[in-house]
Amino acid sequence: PNGAEVEKFKLLPKIETRKYLGIDHDMFILVYSGLVGIYYKFEPVLQALREIKRRGLDKIKLLIMGTGPDVKKVITMAKELNLEDCVIYLGVIRNVNRLAAILSAGDVGLIPRISEPIFDSALPAKLYEYLACGLPVIVMANPKSELATFVRKYNVGFTCNPNDKECLVKVLEKILKDKDILGKLRENALGLRKLIDRRYHAERLYM
Repeated sequence: PNGAEVEKFKLLPKIETRKYLGIDHDMFILVYSGLVGIYYKFEPVLQALREIKRRGLDKIKLLIMGTGPDVKKVITMAKELNLEDCVIYLGVIRNVNRLAAILSAGDVGLIPRISEPIFDSALPAKLYEYLACGLPVIVMANPKSELATFVRKYNVGFTCNPNDKECLVKVLEKILKDKDILGKLRENALGLRKLIDRRYHAERLYM
C-alpha cells in the first residue's frame, strides 16, 4: 500500500508558517499539493471560490504547490475571476520539511479529480500527506472511487462529484460558517498515522 513518510509529514505549528507566508491567523486556507492538470481539474474550484466571495465569505485562500501543464491556465483564470488575492501559487516545494509546514498551516487539503473512471482505483500520495499533517480533505471524485470511499469510511472530510461546483460551494460555505466542524475530522485524520505510515507497511512487506 501507498502512504506518507509520517516522520516528515506531521502536524507542525500553524502560526509560524502563516506569519512566514503573510497570511492572517483567522484566514481559512485550502491547500493543494501535486500535479496541476491532467488528473486534476481546477476550473470548478475557482468558480466555487468566486461564488463564495460573491456571498461575502472572503476570508479564504487557496495555496497551490506543484507544477503541470495547467499552471498558467489556473493563474490566468484566477485573474479573470478577480481571485488574485485569493489564489496563491507557491511553485514547486522540493523541501519536504517546508512542504509539511505549509500543509500544516492549512485548514483543508483539496483533491479535485477529473471524472475519468480509469483513476477510480488509485489513492494519490497527496491524500496520505494531507492526513499525516492533520488536514481534513475535500475530495472531488466519482462517488464509488477508492478515494471517495476512503474519505467516507474514515470520516476525514467531504466528498463531491467531479466538476460539481455547487457541492463544493455548499461544503465551503458550511465550513466557513462553522469551522468547529473540522475538529473531529482533524482528529480522525491524525488517528490514521499508523495506517498511512509508508515505512511501517514497507517493513511488513519485507518481513
